Amino acid sequence: MSLLVRRTRQACRRGGSAGLLHVGTSATLAQSTSWPEAQREVAGVAAQIFGAPVRPERVIGESLRRATDHVDDFRAPALRDALRRRLAGSAPIPGRAEEMRRDPVAQWIESHLGLDEDDSGRLVRGTPEALGGQAGAARRLRDVVPEVSEQRAVEALRQTLLAGARLRGERGRPVFAFRLHQFLPLAFCRECGRRLDGDPEPLSRAVRTPRQDRRKRSAGGQRLRPGAAVYSPQKVIPRTEPIMESTQRHQVVEEIDRVPLEYLPGLLRMVRAFRESVTLKTAEASFRQGWQEALDGDTRPVSELWDDLDAG
Repeated sequence: MSLLVRRTRQACRRGGSAGLLHVGTSATLAQSTSWPEAQREVAGVAAQIFGAPVRPERVIGESLRRATDHVDDFRAPALRDALRRRLAGSAPIPGRAEEMRRDPVAQWIESHLGLDEDDSGRLVRGTPEALGGQAGAARRLRDVVPEVSEQRAVEALRQTLLAGARLRGERGRPVFAFRLHQFLPLAFCRECGRRLDGDPEPLSRAVRTPRQDRRKRSAGGQRLRPGAAVYSPQKVIPRTEPIMESTQRHQVVEEIDRVPLEYLPGLLRMVRAFRESVTLKTAEASFRQGWQEALDGDTRPVSELWDDLDAG
């Protein structure tokens, strides 16, 4: 890509253009703990890619704001009592966006799972974590309300995350813009959107994106359900599948869904080549395959190997 940028800039100069404006996007490029440091880090990488100076102040990040009312101390008696009643099931799960904004469990989720602050006090996305387990979010929630069981805390967190994905706030967006698969092992039917993890209610509308909505049919004409629908009815993976394997499978499908349709043939070739490379048992088997391809005439002259890379 760097070479292509440089060739494009040279072509623009030959054509009499005053210059080329470089614009790049990345969601996970910088790992710094403060925004100014992240700007400098991203600017340095961008300058290497573009081959042109990039000033740190030209790096633009996302601006986050809370979807719930901010709470300073969840151990305050009134709030702690509201948390206890909500976790115990005495108070209902919010059914409207305005109710979600004031819900104590939703407030705790956003403060401890959804958002964090960097060294400069700027709101950033929190690090996803499991709900249950030794280091899960439910254990930390029970530090505030210890009389509630861990199982009940996990279930309350799960239900609130799902409710936040269904409810729509400003501009028709979900109250919680979390990627649910980072917290919950979800699986959906590709045909009808029905959840395959025991809950009959479909959630496809809560997790699909506009780009995925524009993708109507596959190359074979089969109707596709975008979003988190990852399994066909003929190949439903049993619920006994390990959660890690199910999550990784979903992440692979999610990444493929983001690829523009015109690039799918190239991606398919890459995936096939990778699968064949990892399924070859030994070096001997690899040599035999290459030898057979040579015998079959499935070769390419060395002089043509660079043709696709020659922009001239």
